[in-house]
Amino acid sequence: MSIVRRSIDLNGNPGVAQLVVAIVFAILATLSVVLRFVARRISRIYPSMNDYMIVVALGATLSLSIATIISVVAGGAGLSKHQLSTSELRIYWKTMFAVIISWPIAQSMTKISILLLYIHLFPIRVFRFAAYSLILVVSAWMIQQVLASLLMCRPISYNWDASVNGTCGNVAANCLAGAGINTLTDILILILPMPIIWRLHVPLRNKVILSLIFGFGSVICIISIIRLKKLFLYTTAPMMAPPFDSDGPLNNGEPILYTILESCLGIICACLIIMKPIFTDSKFFNSLGRKLSSWSTSSRGSSHAGPGSAIKERRIASWESAAAQQRERRQDLQIMRTCEIDVEMEAAMIAEERREQRLNDVNTTEKRDGVMMVNERSASESTISTSPRGEEVRDGDPARYVS
Repeated sequence: MSIVRRSIDLNGNPGVAQLVVAIVFAILATLSVVLRFVARRISRIYPSMNDYMIVVALGATLSLSIATIISVVAGGAGLSKHQLSTSELRIYWKTMFAVIISWPIAQSMTKISILLLYIHLFPIRVFRFAAYSLILVVSAWMIQQVLASLLMCRPISYNWDASVNGTCGNVAANCLAGAGINTLTDILILILPMPIIWRLHVPLRNKVILSLIFGFGSVICIISIIRLKKLFLYTTAPMMAPPFDSDGPLNNGEPILYTILESCLGIICACLIIMKPIFTDSKFFNSLGRKLSSWSTSSRGSSHAGPGSAIKERRIASWESAAAQQRERRQDLQIMRTCEIDVEMEAAMIAEERREQRLNDVNTTEKRDGVMMVNERSASESTISTSPRGEEVRDGDPARYVS
């Protein structure tokens, strides 16, 4: 069976699901990152390190998706290895090797981006310590996974070429351990901001909304748990080690499917937190509507060139433009209040910190005043002496020098 015929005849091939998911969710993840930077521009906020980290995560996710597409089109993913030639099997295992390298990078960069955003939103010392600790754990996990994938099989070509004389370590144990730690860090990142959110001095409705926004990560946790289960079933199957002894192209479809979903949805959820200005600030939609209106007006003008129609359309366009400008002026007064979610949260956190600082200052002042009063009392008592005649003489009194 030729590669061209197989890449066209996908009816009943399980690899079609991998192909569709890889294309659709890669597009959605890319669109989310673009809208994230649009939201930053609307908010008049320069991109920060958490934005750049999500770009790195997107690059790794796109490489993962591209490798999956190649595995289906040219590597025969979804078919049994008995239906594939040696060259096609090599292509398949090369793409799987690229997936194994790209996945931990995509996951860790997404998590680091979210944690850096948390650090920006919640200026609390204990919370920041926990967030930075998780960043270290995630970074160490990424380095371990990448190095283990590169060094597990020697020589490295043994990962995709069974004809090479080589050996592999315990690939299954590394996959399961990596997936388990990944799921654990997903859960920790999900619950990390919840206690802080419910301590904010904001209405209950705002707390619920913030919890729902930050709770989008629960979807990632569910997918991560499902992926861990699928990996366990796949890696504990007979003839798993070395990997090319198992029928990977046929049986590895579901783990790869959830790998793509986990990486792409992680980026989408990380960007949803930043996208509020796009939906709350109608300037974006007003400008888009004006462009569409101008295009439709020009097309109507070219098709209906009756007398007076151009004057009427110009008047309508000027009225719409004036109304839009007036709406923009009104919205400019409230842009810092409605443009981004972290402005409101950061203001609440700053107010909370200032309140605690004032309480600490008051307590410190009271303690200092108490200590000063005690010192003054003891000093005044110590300066009192008795003259030879039995009279009390204070410092500075000339009588103390009289013999």
